[in-house]
Amino acid sequence: MSHTPCAGAEAGDGRDESNKSLQERLADATNAQTAADAEAKAADIRAKHLTKQASEQRRALGAKDKEASRLQAELAAAQRAVDKCQAALEVCALCRYL
Repeated sequence: MSHTPCAGAEAGDGRDESNKSLQERLADATNAQTAADAEAKAADIRAKHLTKQASEQRRALGAKDKEASRLQAELAAAQRAVDKCQAALEVCALCRYL
């Protein structure tokens, strides 16, 4: 009976990683590959969702920027109106003393 170098690896007793047969090691590797593929797919889906969410948030931010600009212009116009009223009030106060 001849002894080949792979005979021991093929027949492993499965007690620990070093004693596993080639079939057991192949099954473990296949399971690990399946798990890694599932993780990669989940990460891909998550990345797509995050990309979509970021795009939506960028659009929302743009809308808020426009609203902020509009409100700043409105505030500036209101401040000018207040300044004009204060100036008119000061003129009226000066008119009383004449």
